[in-house]
Amino acid sequence: MEKAQVILERTYDASPTRVWRAITDPAQMRQWYLPVQDFRPEPGFGTSFEQQNKGKVFSHVWKVTEVVPGEKISYEWRVTGFPGNSRVTFELTPDGEGTRIKVSHIGLETFRGDINPDLHPKNIEEGWDYFINESLTNFLAKGPAQVIMERVYNASAERVWQAITNVDQMKQWYMPLTDFRPEPGFETSFDVSAKGHDYRHIWKVTEVIPNKKISYEWRYGGFPGNSLVTFELTPQGRTTRLTLTHVGLETFEGYKNPGLRITNFENGWGSLLGTMLPEFLEKLPAAATAG
Repeated sequence: MEKAQVILERTYDASPTRVWRAITDPAQMRQWYLPVQDFRPEPGFGTSFEQQNKGKVFSHVWKVTEVVPGEKISYEWRVTGFPGNSRVTFELTPDGEGTRIKVSHIGLETFRGDINPDLHPKNIEEGWDYFINESLTNFLAKGPAQVIMERVYNASAERVWQAITNVDQMKQWYMPLTDFRPEPGFETSFDVSAKGHDYRHIWKVTEVIPNKKISYEWRYGGFPGNSLVTFELTPQGRTTRLTLTHVGLETFEGYKNPGLRITNFENGWGSLLGTMLPEFLEKLPAAATAG
């Protein structure tokens, strides 16, 4: 059987960190790629989702096989009810101030496109051309104005809610707050030192749906601009999906204020949600969620 594959390369005017988030964070993947509900760039992680195309429903099954954070990710890709298995690999390389991406999808011949026209290599190639040269391009071209991240935690929504709204818990993993209440109109401020600079953070709560959603304005004393942070919680059995959006970051004029550049927010939220919060939840006694 003749081998069949797709290989595409393109350079984006975006940092490797930003492109990596776009191809590995499910909240962002859904905006330009596929309707995946859960995804983690961890070897062995598996997920499945359904996609409608030309009136048909296809059930896709992925399993991550290799990860080099910020540089490379590979996963097996098969379609339930059809023969074969394939492998997709994304590779990122810094290119000046941008990023060169190489996407390879091999093993397409195993889908037997000769008897399953929907999975013919030509159709798959057209799909990748759209994703990489149009959809992802347009998504990244929206500009570095927001951070969108999604994580799933092995804890109840009530437990996660307390971690993101109870001031005593927030101080342990998040920010050095002296006061915080999940009440619309509540305001607070505090200082954070970073790279030799002190930043006065000023927050104002704008929306609260207990155990489900909280939003607050986030600005800095002495700097222009204002932004909005939103946490949304979705129960998933014994786990909870947290979706974080931080919009309005372009108003901080990071091109003039390096400490407030988008990459700093991406890295900061990545550490908070990817390391600090899960470690805190893991060691938190169940009784600590009360109040």
